[in-house]
Amino acid sequence: MNKLTYFGDGLISSLDDIEVLATKKAGNILVLSDTHGLDAEILEAVLDNFGQEVDVLLFCGDGFSDVGEVIQKALTNEKLQEKLPSLVAYVRGNNDERSYVISAPYSEEMNKEKTENHDNFKIIQLNIPESITFLLAGRRVFATHGHRHCVNYGFDQLYAIADNLPADMIFYGHTHKAYFEETHGTLFLNPGSLCYPRGGQEPSLAIVSFPGIEERYVVEYYNVDKNILGSYNFERV
Repeated sequence: MNKLTYFGDGLISSLDDIEVLATKKAGNILVLSDTHGLDAEILEAVLDNFGQEVDVLLFCGDGFSDVGEVIQKALTNEKLQEKLPSLVAYVRGNNDERSYVISAPYSEEMNKEKTENHDNFKIIQLNIPESITFLLAGRRVFATHGHRHCVNYGFDQLYAIADNLPADMIFYGHTHKAYFEETHGTLFLNPGSLCYPRGGQEPSLAIVSFPGIEERYVVEYYNVDKNILGSYNFERV
């Protein structure tokens, strides 16, 4: 469950949980991208199915308003909050604004920066960064949307980031195409688009677990389908 008490640039969690996640012996990340602000409902369905099984929900940009809407709802909906992983991480896509405003019930535990008190609630401005880094189980994660790194034309700029940080995992979006490779010990992964895939692919998300049994990382892709009754189905690829 996400305690929703720390709202840093690109990170929503609690300071205690961020420290715990960094030193865990194993970890897993649910990676989403490119909902384009039209379907917060699908994010709730994703959380129903996967939220309590992972440590981190990572959104790789274009559609942050969907994430913001879910966070806003979770602040007053205990059942939804319980489904949020300990850390929600996010970056800005080329179609996202630089910030998003939510209102939260007042709590002394909340980060007091960038907030304004109004009686019993706070106005919180969530700054949406171009990129983020964080630690999970000793691995350094880097995430960005990818439009500024020319991912439509290759990964040279991401390879350079992996070498210079160094980064164990690099996640990106923008292309709306699911893809991953492991190069020189670094995992590069695009989860595809949750709502608007390209290249004949299905709507998709990814879960990355580590350490794996036979490989350093275990990558699982799930295709997403909405049936005639309005429910979502998730099928492992």
